[in-house]
This record gives sequence, C-alpha cells and structure tokens, in this order.
Amino acid sequence: MVFSVCTIILLANFCGGLTSTAIYAFEKPSPPRTLAQKPSFRLFLMSEFFLGTGAVYYHSVQGVRASNEDISIWIAAAFMAPLLAIIGSQIVKVALAGRLEAREKAWEESPEGRQWAADIMAEANANMGMVDDGDDGDKVFEDTKEDVIDEKAKAFSDDDLFDPEEDVEEVYFKDKDMI
Repeated sequence: MVFSVCTIILLANFCGGLTSTAIYAFEKPSPPRTLAQKPSFRLFLMSEFFLGTGAVYYHSVQGVRASNEDISIWIAAAFMAPLLAIIGSQIVKVALAGRLEAREKAWEESPEGRQWAADIMAEANANMGMVDDGDDGDKVFEDTKEDVIDEKAKAFSDDDLFDPEEDVEEVYFKDKDMI
C-alpha cells in the first residue's frame, strides 16, 4: 500500500513537470514567473501535503504500525518527488528549447515586455540608491561618505584611496628573514 501510494505521487510529479513546461512553452508571451508562481512548485507542495496526509492516515486511522521500511519509503518519496518534477521539466525544456527561446524573445520585444523591464530597472535603481548627478543626466551611486561611483566611466573617487599621480615606493620584502 505504501509503495503504491508513493509510486502514484512520484509519477504525478514527473508528469506534472512534463506537462507544466509544455503548456508554458505554448502560452502567449508573459513575464518570467517567480518560484511560487510556477506550477511545478505548486505541484511539489501539493504532493508533499498528500504524502504527509497519506502517511498519517494510513498509519494512524487504519491502525497499521509503521515499520522501518514504510518510514524509509515515505522519506524517499518526499525527497524524490521534487527531483522527478525537475527532471520532467528539464526533459521538456531540452525538447522545446527553440520554442521557449522564441517565446522569451517575443516577450522581450513586445511593448509589455519592454515596459515590464523598464519598471523592474526603475525599481532596482530606486532600491540601490541611484540618483541623477545633474551634470549630464548620468545615474550615479552615492553613499553617506561622499563617495561617488560613476556608472559610465566606472571611476571611483575617495580621499582615502591611493592617488595614481602620487610617487609611492613599493617595497615587497622589508624583512630579509622572510625571504
């Protein structure tokens, strides 16, 4: 009984990984999904719930004593379920790689995709503290120590840093005993 329930749940995860990616490949272009929005993640949560519920029901309500073999099967199924979903998803990703790339490219070139990317960049810039330096419209990063990192020139200015025009003698081995 335990083995058959676990086998059904594992096959459901494998088939769910296959079908969720296949359906995603043929949907209309849309923004990338977060982990919680992916059907394979939801399938994982649902299968773990069924595994736990099945184990508790079978061993408590049915009154069947849990042997070491039963416990090892339940634990193995809990670990293998997401792996089988990932394997099924990757098989379809390899098989439909061209279709998935075309879908991603169509999203990036669509007006909604461009607006989505612009919104993401604006939010990221706001979270990183980018401000306009006012001179030529370049965005720069500023912190509280008056250090400025110019994004275009990749230059960093700080009074505490080494001045390249300063004549500094480099001494690699001051102590002769260390040689």
